[in-house]
Amino acid sequence: MALIKCGECGNDVSTAAKTCPKCGAKVTKRTSRATKALGALFGVAIIAGIVQSNDETVAKQKAETARQAAMTPEQRAAEEAAKTKRTAQIQLAGAGAVALKKSMKDPTAFELTSLVLMPDGTACYEFRGKNSFGAIFPTSAVATSKGKLLTQERDKNAFVKAWNDACTKAGGEDLTTIVKQILLD
Repeated sequence: MALIKCGECGNDVSTAAKTCPKCGAKVTKRTSRATKALGALFGVAIIAGIVQSNDETVAKQKAETARQAAMTPEQRAAEEAAKTKRTAQIQLAGAGAVALKKSMKDPTAFELTSLVLMPDGTACYEFRGKNSFGAIFPTSAVATSKGKLLTQERDKNAFVKAWNDACTKAGGEDLTTIVKQILLD
């Protein structure tokens, strides 16, 4: 234990003491230079990280602005049409999950475990539901790009063909978390 000077009376006080034995003033512990230097270094690192992150965001925004400026009106229209089409596909995939939930014998037992939207617009669903005997079972469904909803139990061979043709390929977008939020509302 070291001795420090009391800030009120100047008496020598132990660093372990809470108050000065002479005047009763609360002992304020001084922060070491090393601790101050470490704190300052940490603060500088945080500020540098924020500035760098902001610089990256600005650079990305500038690059996107430059990319869009270099596009012809036809390219911009095609890109906007592709975004609109993809938004419609996402909405249809969500509507398919809602329809699956409503078709269950016990909709409250429905649990979406996976929803992958393929580039062609096919939605591949994996979910759990309750059967007539009260058992919870895993199953699958496919909403084809043509708008037909096929389930494993009801559409057997057509479902298997659609699943193998579309859902076994790479490149899909996982929408599970987004659609689960819709199903909770």
